[in-house]
This record gives sequence, C-alpha cells and structure tokens, in this order.
Amino acid sequence: MVYGLIHGAKDGSEVRALYRGKKIREENQLVSMEVIARFPYALKAGDVVYCVNVDYFASIAYLHDFCSKAVQRGAAVHFLAQPYLDVGNGKHWKNTVQQDICCRMRLEREWIAYLFSRIALHDQGKRFVASCISAMNIQMVAKTYSSDGILKRGT
Repeated sequence: MVYGLIHGAKDGSEVRALYRGKKIREENQLVSMEVIARFPYALKAGDVVYCVNVDYFASIAYLHDFCSKAVQRGAAVHFLAQPYLDVGNGKHWKNTVQQDICCRMRLEREWIAYLFSRIALHDQGKRFVASCISAMNIQMVAKTYSSDGILKRGT
C-alpha cells in the first residue's frame, strides 16, 4: 500500500495534490505526524511511504528511528524534497550520510544537555529549548540534503 505523511496545519491542497499524483487517494492512506511513533509497526513488506519534507519530523532521532523501522519491516520511504534520503527497496543511506545523521543526533543531545546544565529552566522551558534545537537541526538536514543543496555542494 502507498501512504503519505501529512503535517496537519502545514499541509494544504498543494500537498494533497502531490500525493494524488503518487496514487494516494483514500483518507486512510494519509497518515498524520501525530501518530508517527505507532505507524512503522503497521507497515508491511512492499509498502511505500511518501513524505514531502524531512522537517515534518520533530527531530533527527525521530527521522532516523522511523526510517530504520520502516526498512526493517520491508517498506520504502521517499522524501519528495530530499530524494537523497530515500530508503527501502534495497536502497540505504550512504555511509557518509549515515555518519552525518548519527553525528547530528549526538550533537543535538549534547547541545541540549549542555544548555540544561548551564541555564536554570523549569520543565516547560526545557521542552521549549529542546524543541527549538531539534527544529533547527532538522532544518539543517532538510537544507543540506535537498535536491538543490546536494547539487550546489562543493561549488
């Protein structure tokens, strides 16, 4: 089955039109990012998941976890804005990409731990700081691995 990930308020008619072009028509094939943690367990071998952009994920750790679980179950994940990050059907991230993603996950954890050790924050403040750092980090991944970002590297 073919699925499309939607972000709710972020997605308008343009995203749904993109998904219609990928033969995603039924509402039960559109999966909200709110249930993304449970979704990989529903995937079966041969399933395909489309996502417009990696910035739909809250952090790089969620992205890595989702892609790993999908591949383990035999599904493929395609990112329309970052085709370099597609996985499944025998396709995996290159070693340099895997190392970059793992390095960014480690750095994200370290940045958050460092800020928490230096700044006295209550729980809500800690959640806000962690979400800001995660959002900034996932945006860097989105820009780095976008189609035009890959083509312009090294020039």
